[in-house]
Amino acid sequence: MASFNFLSLPRFDTTIKNLNKITMGYFTWKETGLTKDCESLDAMAYRFEESAKIMRKLAKAGFSLERKKDKKIITHTNANIFNEWGFITEESTFLQLALIPDK
Repeated sequence: MASFNFLSLPRFDTTIKNLNKITMGYFTWKETGLTKDCESLDAMAYRFEESAKIMRKLAKAGFSLERKKDKKIITHTNANIFNEWGFITEESTFLQLALIPDK
């Protein structure tokens, strides 16, 4: 008959303190713009909620999201509405000057 020696098995510290360290799952949050300065999940949630409100207002006002190469840009077909919101266009200087009407 074979015998099994339990004393030869590796021993693990299974106190609650160390067990939590072993079994605690986690994931890394990689977004760095909107939530970079947030210190808690509640702060992150608030920031996302406020951003969502602004995005909904922009959509309701006729703004749209376009993709150009690797960038997402927010546009509006009406330059007056774009300016009323206080946005500054990121178009090239030449295009900006071309859009200024001659008087």
